[in-house]
Amino acid sequence: MDGEAAVRNERLLVAVAAGLVLAGGITYVATRGPVTAGPVTAKQPAAQRPAGKPAPPAVVTVTPADGAAMVAPDAQVQITASGGTLTQVTVASGDSAVTGQYGPGSTSWSTRWGLKPATSYTVTAVASNSQGAAATEVTHFTTSSAARILKVSSITPGSGETVGVGMPIIVDFNYGVASSDRAAVEHALEVSSDAPVTGAWFWASDSEVVFRTKSYWPAREQVLLTAHLTGVRGGPGLWGGSDLSHSFTIGDSHLVTVNLKTDQARFYTNGSLARTIPVSGGVGGYDSFGNDFYTTGGIHLTMGSYDSVWMTSPNINPG
Repeated sequence: MDGEAAVRNERLLVAVAAGLVLAGGITYVATRGPVTAGPVTAKQPAAQRPAGKPAPPAVVTVTPADGAAMVAPDAQVQITASGGTLTQVTVASGDSAVTGQYGPGSTSWSTRWGLKPATSYTVTAVASNSQGAAATEVTHFTTSSAARILKVSSITPGSGETVGVGMPIIVDFNYGVASSDRAAVEHALEVSSDAPVTGAWFWASDSEVVFRTKSYWPAREQVLLTAHLTGVRGGPGLWGGSDLSHSFTIGDSHLVTVNLKTDQARFYTNGSLARTIPVSGGVGGYDSFGNDFYTTGGIHLTMGSYDSVWMTSPNINPG
């Protein structure tokens, strides 16, 4: 895998929040226990338990603060509730809501992905105290603008295409990504499949990143690439402006193993040996121009098929 760190890709269900996130509030009901009293006379009424004091209201805190401007698109919106639990949270611009997640005990909430540049957001958060009394906090903030917008210009394989088990995912961007921001871009590129696989991203250039699996894809697998680029920094003044989803299919497994000691190639289809063919690995060595004629070892990918291909060796005269 070219030495890059392995990245675990799990099957994920990705949903775009388009409304309010609701959770059940917590209601506390006070009950009276048995009351013990001494002898009662007509002139001495029975003692009564005084009514309980109301619980203090829950307090909601929102970051960024109300009225904040020039908020970085990759800033995380964080909401906490003290003295209660959050029962409703929305962070939205118009009808577009931002995906978020609750913390343990629903006492906190935070956005999972970035924010659109040059966009005004409204935060609405509701929290309930131990007696069910609700407190609502509404705030507003605006994100900073972007000098350039980072977009995906092409993806290989194509959408809906069926490919082989060794196929990489190649993502090309419209701008080069700064080396300091490549980790954030990689994190935003989420690969999911029916059966979880392990793989990693490798930057072929500053504008092209390639995903390779550690082993082969499982045959007949559905793969989904989700680029959560909104609010991702790609360099000075360069921010992602929108998300993208892209899916393709893994077909049957076709593997060929070549042994240059026996000059035999074995063809396997879905794990079963289909055919053995004699092959030549070339003469080997170098010519007077320094051309290397040795056949390299390792894994070689077949990434296309054609009816015919003309291949001309370098420095070879016609005929």
